[in-house]
Amino acid sequence: MRILKQLMKKMRILKQLSKKMRIPKQFPKRRLLKIENGGISFLLHLMLINYRRGNF
Repeated sequence: MRILKQLMKKMRILKQLSKKMRIPKQFPKRRLLKIENGGISFLLHLMLINYRRGNF
């Protein structure tokens, strides 16, 4: 579970960074959120697969 905590910390840092970076006005915020959430769930999915295989 230590890996999960590290991932959450990284995600928090990423979120802070994305807040600091200015998002172009023409780029819809909702789509950005969708992409971000998709990336997070994909990462977690990959981690679960690796965890089950015993890579960690």
